[in-house]
Amino acid sequence: MSRSRNGCKGRTKMSSADRAFPVYCPFCGDEDLRPHSDVHGTWECRSCTRVFSLKFLGLFAPLRSSELQHSPSEARRDNDPDS
Repeated sequence: MSRSRNGCKGRTKMSSADRAFPVYCPFCGDEDLRPHSDVHGTWECRSCTRVFSLKFLGLFAPLRSSELQHSPSEARRDNDPDS
């Protein structure tokens, strides 16, 4: 694998034109979506006439099993005043 300009093997830098875009409206499910304005991430649905924006917030690191204190059922039981 060759190194790209950003130093990662096999990866190239993404431009805004390479970014993913929504395929379905989150409100009605229709596929007739178009960019709403020059503001990045704003979309309009021509079917339900809603305008919405999408923003990537980041990635989360799931806890490892060794870091979990209780299972969800144990947590519910611990918080139940009747038990």
